[in-house]
Amino acid sequence: MDFDEELVGYLSATDSLETLYNWFTKEDIIKLQEHGWFIHVYETDDYHFYDRFQHQVISQANSKLLEKIEL
Repeated sequence: MDFDEELVGYLSATDSLETLYNWFTKEDIIKLQEHGWFIHVYETDDYHFYDRFQHQVISQANSKLLEKIEL
């Protein structure tokens, strides 16, 4: 994805781990974890569908971190 100033303060999101696998394979996720990138589970009411990149985004400031997932 290109940088988009409209998305500053928002995190890309999916509604489930299974949906995330449409974007990344398990192998990709494991490789990303080796470089410090992890899957996080958030709770929020502040989200919307971002048309330009065709996926959900959540407000980083208005979301509560619940869990870090490691594969």
